[in-house]
Amino acid sequence: MKISVVTLHRIFNYGSVFQSFATQKVLEAFGHKAEFVDYFPERLTKKRIFIGYSLMLHPTLLGKLKCIIVYFPLRLLNMVIFNRFVKRYLHVTSKKYYSLEELKNDPPQADIYLTGSDQVWNSYYNEYVDPVYFLDFAPKEKKRIAYAASFGKNELDDDEIKQTSPYIKQYSAISLREAQSLPLLQSLGFNNGVAVLDPTLLLKKEDWTQFILPRKSKERYLLIYSILSYQQLLEYAKEIAKALDLKIYLIGMGYWKEKSVDRTLRFRSPEQFISLFEHADFIVTDSFHGTAFSINLNKSFICASPPQFNIRLLNILGKTGLNERMVTGKIDLKKALAPINYKEVNERLEHERELSLSFLKNAIEIPMAETSL
Repeated sequence: MKISVVTLHRIFNYGSVFQSFATQKVLEAFGHKAEFVDYFPERLTKKRIFIGYSLMLHPTLLGKLKCIIVYFPLRLLNMVIFNRFVKRYLHVTSKKYYSLEELKNDPPQADIYLTGSDQVWNSYYNEYVDPVYFLDFAPKEKKRIAYAASFGKNELDDDEIKQTSPYIKQYSAISLREAQSLPLLQSLGFNNGVAVLDPTLLLKKEDWTQFILPRKSKERYLLIYSILSYQQLLEYAKEIAKALDLKIYLIGMGYWKEKSVDRTLRFRSPEQFISLFEHADFIVTDSFHGTAFSINLNKSFICASPPQFNIRLLNILGKTGLNERMVTGKIDLKKALAPINYKEVNERLEHERELSLSFLKNAIEIPMAETSL
């Protein structure tokens, strides 16, 4: 069967492109053809990426112009890096879509329509409740499935509930990435939702080896990966690096060099990203996918809770029995450096992997009448 997938595959984020790749690989392993809807909402258009954010950041005309001039080539480089990965590894529709209307008028043809993983239902990130991510363009007679979708939160306001509930009720099967959001799903009128693993964790460590590049330096290092503010992580990293005699590397999502670390690694490709994780001696992160790859690659790590949307971190740590790896406040160095029993962790992960794969396989194969709420 052909499965049309809507997810966040076009944003400049390592976890987003890797979860897309993993979804595609799993669907193909089931014997199906996966194709991503190449959807560009307004916030992902080139105009917004290259100009829009600059206009929002600076109040003066001169500031806006300076920002556009400085950031344009840097954002262009990011676009080239991530688009290259999408072109090389993901199957996307030949047509690009920019609105719900375009999709309704000429929807991609498929047997099943799937909302993929990541924070596809987070109205804060999407800037509104986007019907496209709820598959509102799919033909009425076709099956709709959600795999590891995320609201990024446990509560919606009344207006968002009113908008979202009708979309949710059109699905035959829904799984969420966070178990904590299942009551929210029930409040929207869908009672048979389940919690599953993020797609990146459906693949085993050996499945990611195709992306791991040879190590160029023997220098031992601690790796920081943060998608928000890394200042607190930096304090943790300094203590751990000193105790283990490690250099500090930072994967920078910003554009400038961080002077207090040994290396700031900017504009790295997804392949370089996962290689940096594999070769690191210790990882400090506040990212969900940073945590997921740390676990899947069996690395020593700690994570700190981001200021918002932290339920995804708590969920994966709980499922793998690694709650103690979450650090809040002052770091307990002895606890942070304690070895992780990856034999037990991998057993837990394999159990969750089997349950998640079983959900997806059944959701695809069981007739609509038997999977609806």
